[in-house]
Amino acid sequence: MSLARATAALIGAALVLLALALAPRAVFAAWPTDPSVNVVVSAAAGIQAFRGACTDGAGGMFIAWGDTRTGSGDIYAQHMDAQGAALWTPGGKLVCGATGDQDQPVLVPDGTGGILVAWRDFRNSVTGDIYAQRMDAAGTRKWGLNGVPVCSTAGEQAFPVIVSDMRTRVPGPLGPANPYGAIIAWEDWRDDISIHAQRVNADGEMLWLADGLSLSLDPAPQFDPDLVSDGSGGAFAVWSQQGGDSYEVGGQHVENGGTLVWGVNGRIVNSAPGAQVHPVAVRDSSDGVIVVWEDHRGADSDIYAQRLSYFGSTRWPLAGVPICAMAGDQWQPMIASDGAGGVLTAWTDQRAGDDIYAQRTLGSGAPAWTVGGVGVCTAANVQQFPSIVGDGHQGAMLAWEDYRPGTVADIYSQRIDGTGTPRWTPNGEVVSNAVGNQYGTAIVADGDTLGIVVWTDQRAGGNDLYAQSVPFVITLGVESAPPPGRTRIAAAPNPSFGPVTLSFALAAPADVDLAVYDAAGRRVRTLLRGARAGGEHAARWDARDDDGRACSPGAYWVRLRVDGETAGSGALTLRR
Repeated sequence: MSLARATAALIGAALVLLALALAPRAVFAAWPTDPSVNVVVSAAAGIQAFRGACTDGAGGMFIAWGDTRTGSGDIYAQHMDAQGAALWTPGGKLVCGATGDQDQPVLVPDGTGGILVAWRDFRNSVTGDIYAQRMDAAGTRKWGLNGVPVCSTAGEQAFPVIVSDMRTRVPGPLGPANPYGAIIAWEDWRDDISIHAQRVNADGEMLWLADGLSLSLDPAPQFDPDLVSDGSGGAFAVWSQQGGDSYEVGGQHVENGGTLVWGVNGRIVNSAPGAQVHPVAVRDSSDGVIVVWEDHRGADSDIYAQRLSYFGSTRWPLAGVPICAMAGDQWQPMIASDGAGGVLTAWTDQRAGDDIYAQRTLGSGAPAWTVGGVGVCTAANVQQFPSIVGDGHQGAMLAWEDYRPGTVADIYSQRIDGTGTPRWTPNGEVVSNAVGNQYGTAIVADGDTLGIVVWTDQRAGGNDLYAQSVPFVITLGVESAPPPGRTRIAAAPNPSFGPVTLSFALAAPADVDLAVYDAAGRRVRTLLRGARAGGEHAARWDARDDDGRACSPGAYWVRLRVDGETAGSGALTLRR
């Protein structure tokens, strides 16, 4: 499942510990500049196999993985900051070490510097159950040593997916003592193969039916689920299901209270001739969802999409719109929001080999870039399995495994801007070319033009986890750091018991956007917007939001954009 579909950026309480002066985001001192080095996430004994990574909202990353360092499968997690430093125990914090194997971890931020993790768990039998755990900002397990059962009924439960429920433990402001819960969905074999879901609050309490709510009573087998927040505390779920002798895309909208908006059987998103498989979903700009899938209605596989409203009505042609229907196979779509109501899609493309292509589709269903997509990487040999995340400017950052050297896979990355133009080195920046294979990428970012790529790495002969910031400082090219004086924001006082003065300098006249965001990534106050002359500037924040209401104590985030690009950002703290 795409790892780049997070909704609002979520900022950890650990930001309170950052320096008083807000550090520029363009310099990552701890990240190596040699692509054969990179940063170790975990090189423990055994196998580290990750399925989940997400942004921490402050330029860093959370990652969870299955780990066999003890001889059986356990779940571990790590929090890495924007400078590439591990904030939890080196090698990762133990999430679950119960008897039996645990695998298939997925995770989402809890909004206060911690995470909620779900996984498949074999502690009770030879068939898997679904368990979950919350880790706070310090990496402390909050739901017992080995988590809580989400679903432990008969039959196999597997392939969990997770989103934030965007609801605090109790009504009131988000904060360290009042984090978000989550909605978890999975493939369930208790009777027929079907998709079930459960909502869990920050105390580990299950809020829907015991062992999960069936998202469709249609007896057709349902599998390969994906889940995305609806922005209102509920979620949209999509899946493949058997339709006669082929496969079609099904879906459901479940509200925060467990109401099935699209009826007890959900609805069929697409049932064109041939098989429709591997659906993925992203929110649109209003109250609906965009679904993208691999489509076999023609002579080869293509990529199609559909947009649906809150209540499930189709907003694009009934047959869907082709994102790419070129000759040859296009397969395994991965998606992210473009931040403007559309969807960014990446896929492996065989029109002229095994390459990486991408497309931006507007909210109207029209392609924003070249029909059939733009070539992200068309280098020699095989490029495959892209991951994608939005860059905050209607463009995308991508990472993939790349065999251009021959039989060994390296990791490459590229940024495509909102017009479909590559911004980094043609055919991508090399992220890792260490010995051995590097594969299975995820790329995370918080809506900025810098990201972190994480992958499975065999340079030491095993299966370890490594990470790297992109782009490399030494190869920024057109993304070079802003001129001196444009990247530092001073905040005084910080921490503050009242108003804060934010100051910065511009090397030349520019359009400026200076704003304050809360711990959930919501813009709470716009301080400056528009053209400003070169030189020194200052803005006073009175600790109130745009509606004049006093802001709650806690961690906040300030971001300065200069001519549309992030020039500086960091944390400040309000106290009472």
